[in-house]
Amino acid sequence: MKLRFCLLLLFSVLSKYGLSQAVSSYYFRHYKDSDFLADNWVMSIAQDSYGFIWFGTHGGLSRFDGYQFRTFRYGENNPNGLGNNHIESLFLSKRNDLYVGTFSGMYVYSPSTETFGLIKGTNAMLISEILESQSGTLYLLAAGKIYSYDTQTNLTKLIVGPERGYCVSLAISEKEILWVGTRERGLISVDLSTGKITEHDQLSEDKSGRSVVPTAIKEIKDGRLLIGTLHHGLQLYNPEKKALKTLQSSRWQIPRRYIFARS
Repeated sequence: MKLRFCLLLLFSVLSKYGLSQAVSSYYFRHYKDSDFLADNWVMSIAQDSYGFIWFGTHGGLSRFDGYQFRTFRYGENNPNGLGNNHIESLFLSKRNDLYVGTFSGMYVYSPSTETFGLIKGTNAMLISEILESQSGTLYLLAAGKIYSYDTQTNLTKLIVGPERGYCVSLAISEKEILWVGTRERGLISVDLSTGKITEHDQLSEDKSGRSVVPTAIKEIKDGRLLIGTLHHGLQLYNPEKKALKTLQSSRWQIPRRYIFARS
């Protein structure tokens, strides 16, 4: 339902502003579980170096080759398979390794054997987002906490714990700053070179004392951050100047309250 709504919204915007010709050379086909997609609830999508498109769903992991689907699911007697059918996140690393975040840990896919290996230290974790720094270290959003995973040493380490609030979003800037959105303390940042954690008061609570919850974070070219929030619409934050601006546009009808996004 969410996907259909997004497509309808896209077409309405394109039609309204005379941009429909830009998509006239494309066509859309609707795939669902009856077409052997694992489940209609698709949480994440990734394309690997072989051209396969992967769909993480709440009914398993599906791989599409352009013609048909193959689905990987949890099997009680399969030690080299996924440990859970609830797939929350997919991430393709710079080394072209496919990582799969599930309700019970993070797995890495082996193309040669078509098997999955559980990443040490992530067992029983709900992995909702995976990102990679320039050095190749992975950062995981797991059940309200942030962990790092060193792909060279296979060690997992807690970076942001519950004392900083419940983490709901993250992003990594070009300057190797990890930006984290929390429910209770708004926006915080972690300098990945030093480990220093900074809380940004401009994005902690509004004038009435209500918490600002950053649900989506995206760095733009000049180093500023576009931040979607739970109750405060779309915000533009300049980390250097500590300046915050609410973005509103009657032309593009930016929602005033709820902003969500998935990679």
